[in-house]
Amino acid sequence: MRQIILIFVAFAIMGGNAMSGRLTTVTEKATAPGVKIVDGEIKLSVGEFNLYKGDSVPDLIATIEGDYDESRYSYDYDFDPSGQRADLLFSSELRSHFHTNIDGNSNRWELGLSPDVEWRLKGDIGAAKATLDLGGLSVSELQFDVGAADARIDFSTPNQTTLNYFKISAGACDLKMNDIGNARFDRLEFDGGVGSFRLDFSGKFDYRADAKIEVGLGSVHIIIPSEVGVRLETSDNFLSSVKFSKRALKRVHEDEDVFETDNFDTAKGQLILRLEIGMGSADIEFR
Repeated sequence: MRQIILIFVAFAIMGGNAMSGRLTTVTEKATAPGVKIVDGEIKLSVGEFNLYKGDSVPDLIATIEGDYDESRYSYDYDFDPSGQRADLLFSSELRSHFHTNIDGNSNRWELGLSPDVEWRLKGDIGAAKATLDLGGLSVSELQFDVGAADARIDFSTPNQTTLNYFKISAGACDLKMNDIGNARFDRLEFDGGVGSFRLDFSGKFDYRADAKIEVGLGSVHIIIPSEVGVRLETSDNFLSSVKFSKRALKRVHEDEDVFETDNFDTAKGQLILRLEIGMGSADIEFR
């Protein structure tokens, strides 16, 4: 009986591989003259995805390159320019929830965005391996929902405009956000679930900004450059853990959970950090 079961499993695996189609290669180039603002929407359920600053080429808004298995994934692309504004949609979704391969081999995408236009980006990333390097772009709005992913959001070089709306919602994922100081943001809203999160505010942080960070059951490691002036507003409860150096952050009033660094009023860069931790933990590190 055991041999019969093993043979059945082997045939099932072979059958699954046999039903896997050949990879379809896609290259798209979104081009339009006179476009200055692009509303971009990105949807990726499973696979591997890289977003980065593309080349500065006249009239070239974005380049999409990828390989995907048509038997497992549906692919959708649309570019609709209208005068100085355009809408760009990229979507790659599972055809069936029975397919949950996340090695990226059957659904891989590269998306290069023009540094010459203003981007208002939103997206939904599922169980994927994703890297979004927005450095050098002009991003004025950024809103992403990140599911059970292994994801990175980077600003490797300074944003070329002010990031007016910045919201990240993360579920049961491993998410790293690097060089957030380069984002040049007004206000960051981060909502974390049960995952592991790392938020590094390094970069060219020479402005005043707010960050509201909420974490449920997960853990968040927050890194802040020592030259940035910080005001921390948080509250303790017996279910959560918030750790930071008492020498770096000192309580402003005895009856309030408000802390400041010595350089908060004089620093060129200032961060007002509002921290709400449910049953998880937060660790603030100064470098």
